[in-house]
Amino acid sequence: MLFALCLLPLMFVVGFAIDHSRQQNYQTKIQYALDFAVISTARIALTSNRTDDELTKMAQDFFNSELKNYGNISLSPVKFSRQGDLVSLTVSGDMPTTVMQVAGRDRIPLGTESAAVFGEPREAEIALVLDTSYSMNGSKLSTLRTAATDLVETLVVPGSDTIKMSITPFATYVNVGTDKKGESWLDVEANRSGTYQSCSVDSTWRQNNCVREAYACTRDGVSRTCHRWNCGGKTGPRTCTTKTWTNKWYGCVKSRDNPYNIKDSNYGSKPVVGIVTGGSWACPRPIQALTSDPTSLKSSISSLNASQNTYIATGLTWGFRTLSPQAPFDQADPYMSFYNDGGRKALILMSDGANTKSPRSDGKHTGSDKSLADDITEDVCDEIKAQQIELYTIAFEITDTATKQLLEGCATSADFYYDASNASELLDAFKQIGNEFREIALAR
Repeated sequence: MLFALCLLPLMFVVGFAIDHSRQQNYQTKIQYALDFAVISTARIALTSNRTDDELTKMAQDFFNSELKNYGNISLSPVKFSRQGDLVSLTVSGDMPTTVMQVAGRDRIPLGTESAAVFGEPREAEIALVLDTSYSMNGSKLSTLRTAATDLVETLVVPGSDTIKMSITPFATYVNVGTDKKGESWLDVEANRSGTYQSCSVDSTWRQNNCVREAYACTRDGVSRTCHRWNCGGKTGPRTCTTKTWTNKWYGCVKSRDNPYNIKDSNYGSKPVVGIVTGGSWACPRPIQALTSDPTSLKSSISSLNASQNTYIATGLTWGFRTLSPQAPFDQADPYMSFYNDGGRKALILMSDGANTKSPRSDGKHTGSDKSLADDITEDVCDEIKAQQIELYTIAFEITDTATKQLLEGCATSADFYYDASNASELLDAFKQIGNEFREIALAR
């Protein structure tokens, strides 16, 4: 009798232990599945413009893929929420008991929550290739400065070499920097000078005898209104003076012969040629070599100015060269050892329009063969991707379908292409790309 009286409580204790153990086992599996779901969902949530409804469905799918064939437990749908960089998932439910049913308890609760936030960035070398041609003048250039600066502040940590960036502004040419003169890979043209006759018609005669008229013109593919004097064939009195012209090197370089125009090799036998120009206005701002110093990067961005025409391939080629471990820019790590250590190399191209310039046989970018320029752009994109460099492209306020297709085709995949139709979308594109380089970590 005494043994029977003692057996019943003992059975309840054992039954509770068994059911509790089963509960803990299920809790562990649910927690693992929810952790997987929140990491996977957070990456999408923080790097895309998906709606909460879309993300909730994705979270449920991720959760279901990890939690399969676990008997007759009952769980509610996964709940999704986000606040800033924090993404949270919760799930609740219950499970049937076994021995505890004797004591009148049929089910015991299950449920947990999980959250993820951005952690430290992964090691990466990133080249920013930025269109600074005339069409970027005004508010578009201001927006670009803001977007690029935000990217630097997001990823580049003072005192850390985890993320390094380079900046390659481009227009008709790129500017390798006049401090590179004398480098073995560079051959700079000699300065040239001469005289010419400058003749002008007296302004008073022109105002009395001519009409100022407007006409439609374009500059770097941008339609605008230009003005000229129409004197009806009459020629007024002219005053001529002798003036001196001087061409010298301000940092611009022309293209090497094909195929070295897009290659990162053979600089000894095929050096880059620096071309002399009539003023610094012909060259964009100098290339900022790969660095982890945010101050240098932001200074380079703030000094960007818009001028000249568009030749995308030259920007891509030189951005590519800043990610190379050899000269002309040798600040980068060797490709394979960097990749084997988990590092990433990426190039981010932003352009606001079609190619309006192309190279001629002498390497100068004074042609206007858009088809040729597009073909070379495609070739250099293939060259970049062949080195396992991730290639992101951003079309900024571009309406030309062919140019959009060119930039999308250049990208590593469709997911690496951004069509920013306004300033807000450009800022968002840079933000999303920056977030791609930040690790997602569980928040406990």
